[in-house]
Amino acid sequence: MTNKEQQIKNHFKKVDKTSSDSGCWLWTGALDPVGYPFQRWDGKLAKGHRVAYEIHHGEPAPKRLFRTCGNKLCVNPEHFTTDSRVAQSKKLSETDVAQIKYGCDDMTQVEIAERFGIAQSMVSQIKAGKLWKTT
Repeated sequence: MTNKEQQIKNHFKKVDKTSSDSGCWLWTGALDPVGYPFQRWDGKLAKGHRVAYEIHHGEPAPKRLFRTCGNKLCVNPEHFTTDSRVAQSKKLSETDVAQIKYGCDDMTQVEIAERFGIAQSMVSQIKAGKLWKTT
């Protein structure tokens, strides 16, 4: 077994693919100080989602990589995107979008963003009808 094959095997020993109803692969190994997966990869400490991306795609992860599921323990490469708008919008239901667009008139865009856990720029795009189309 090559060193890379051993690293991949060690990675998957720390992945639970069965506990999540949302399809997340939950990291059961070490966490960094803010609760994100990390592990040794190619002799260095690396973020778990970046390692999962590299294993799945056969190339290093791009500089900006986001989880579409919002679960910081998830290392399922199918839940990653390079587009922050896609990652944030997948967290919102149609009800959330309608509420942002029509029901939060007494709140600032910053307050709305904090409430829904998204960027203020996304609130602006939703209100302008540029990101989500609602009836």
